[in-house]
Amino acid sequence: MLKVCRIIESKNINPGKYKELDNQARLLGRLRKEIWQRFGSMNGVGINHRSVRSDWVKTRDFKPLAAKAWKETLRDTLDDIKLYEDACKKKVRKDILKLKKTDQEKKDLCTKLKNNEWTSNSYLCRKMRKYKKHGKTNVANQIIVENGVYRQFQGKDGHTWLKIPSLQR
Repeated sequence: MLKVCRIIESKNINPGKYKELDNQARLLGRLRKEIWQRFGSMNGVGINHRSVRSDWVKTRDFKPLAAKAWKETLRDTLDDIKLYEDACKKKVRKDILKLKKTDQEKKDLCTKLKNNEWTSNSYLCRKMRKYKKHGKTNVANQIIVENGVYRQFQGKDGHTWLKIPSLQR
């Protein structure tokens, strides 16, 4: 998973456009919060964003959000959850290496941890619960845009402009 973050500050933005972008960011923030709530714990172990997306396309309505906006937010948030889980696995791996067990037993535990089979092992499950607290987010000021959805261009005034999809076509 490749993640590039660019923070863009606006200068002299139209108040109407700012209000629209802020509203879109708030709606996506609520979605991000819900995703952390649902999948930030044991329910999110090994979850694939495509399966969640396919299910949500059939069962939910995200109006007024554009489909690409909520799908990209879903993918980004599930990637964040996976990164959080991987950081916890690194701590558990250190604990495994400190155990007074044979090398083969340590290797088996590390393999189970890597393959997300730690939920069925009581020791690994206990250690992961110790380090992986239920995640949450308060981010409500981000709009994740998929590569190719936005456009960047030079204005007549020499400033760089960024064109991104909003709630209204």
